Amino acid sequence: MGLGVVTTGLVGLKAAQISANDDWDLVSRKAKKYFSGRKSSRDSSPKKTKVVVLGSGWGAISFIQQLDMDEVDLTIVSPRSYFFYTPLLAGTATGTVAHTSIMEPIRWYCEEDTDTKFVQGECVNVDLKSKKIECKGVNEAVGNFSLEYDHLVVACGAESATFNIPGVNEYATFMKEVEDGMNVKRQILQRLETASSMLAAGATPEDVQKQLTWLVVGGGPTGVELSAEITDFIKQDVRKFFPNLAEHVNVILVEAFPRVLGMFQESMSEYATESLRSNGAQVLLNAMVTKVTKDYIDLKVKDGPAKDAKTSMKQIPYGALVWAGGITMRPLTKKIATTIGPEQNSRFGLLVDKKMRVQGVQDGSVWALGDCAVSGCAPTAQAANQQGKYLGKLFQNTNLDETLINQYPQFVFSYKGALAYVGSSRGIAELKNLWDVYPVNGQVKVEGTSAFAIWRSLYFSSLLSSRNQAQVAFDWIKGYIFGRDISTPAGKTTQQRD
Repeated sequence: MGLGVVTTGLVGLKAAQISANDDWDLVSRKAKKYFSGRKSSRDSSPKKTKVVVLGSGWGAISFIQQLDMDEVDLTIVSPRSYFFYTPLLAGTATGTVAHTSIMEPIRWYCEEDTDTKFVQGECVNVDLKSKKIECKGVNEAVGNFSLEYDHLVVACGAESATFNIPGVNEYATFMKEVEDGMNVKRQILQRLETASSMLAAGATPEDVQKQLTWLVVGGGPTGVELSAEITDFIKQDVRKFFPNLAEHVNVILVEAFPRVLGMFQESMSEYATESLRSNGAQVLLNAMVTKVTKDYIDLKVKDGPAKDAKTSMKQIPYGALVWAGGITMRPLTKKIATTIGPEQNSRFGLLVDKKMRVQGVQDGSVWALGDCAVSGCAPTAQAANQQGKYLGKLFQNTNLDETLINQYPQFVFSYKGALAYVGSSRGIAELKNLWDVYPVNGQVKVEGTSAFAIWRSLYFSSLLSSRNQAQVAFDWIKGYIFGRDISTPAGKTTQQRD
């Protein structure tokens, strides 16, 4: 225990050091501007470069933070008027954290007295020749409109992949947006209340069990952490408030590959699987979803990872189905790729060079970041964050002069490691190059409660604002003392894309 506390403290200190080093030039520049008394002037400044950013996720926000707003005419376009902290999304589905605690308005990043604007709308097309984007408003009162740009930064992310499996779009709840977390919470609580009422009305055990069978498809970080949060919720809150139902709730994690969390080493993946199972979840591996209906899913299950392993079909009735099974290109990304031509031939996103420029755009005025870009990096928040910081510094340091851009260093991704929560205050952590001197090829591996402490401390320290840190800390304390909120959210929200 003592070693775990020391390790956690050291990692927390290192996290603060990394954060400070990454953002020191940003803090230094803003402090210099503040103390020098230099103010923006829309009228007296020369014509500024028009930069349009599509999106409000990690890539967009980290890019925007690096810009000197006095030097550019910036317009941020997104159907979503906020940034949200994706690593804590799973916790919103059970009330571990409130959804508002991980959200930040985009308008916070529109500095006063600068040519910075946020426009809520969805970009539907890009005219590369006239350098305009076509957008539609979020409602009929706005209608369609167009915006000009000198440089366009595409950071619109990706959407959930269904792999053309019948019924997924119609019956599954995706787990990618804040609204998705709210929808999952609503479904879980409604299923509990429905099952309780059915018992009182004398329903059959089979019908009640169906309501209490909750499926999570996808063994990546989102699926694993959501399953962990749900099993915690069952043990800590359902047993207290629904004592006659807790033992009947069945959480099933479905993964098509031989193990969950494929980005971790195999031993860590196995630890995660056993932790989930010991916490009450079923973990089905080598199980591929072939069809989804309103009442059940069909699975093709292999006996093992071998190619010639025997397969069998399995059908599972369910009450709630959450889909966390991967990502694919958004329609806008596909349209841009088609407009550019044969140079864009990837099915995963826009091909970019080592400076994040979209290949095939002759004047070099289009850039791409994050999940919509094919850059050699995994589609993670960590990669998008680093790409955004890099591109923002490139814009800042070169003033978009072509000669200086050509001389500017290429983007190099620095892998920091991976974290995952696996339930019952346990986690797994693989952290790369801790103080650049550590055994196991420069990588520290931690399991159990120490990893959970690291998980919480690193994610907490990475929240973008003090307000969010205060809110998340309050949510954690409130949940520990009083339990999670089990009131059922009313209505159904509309998904907003970044």
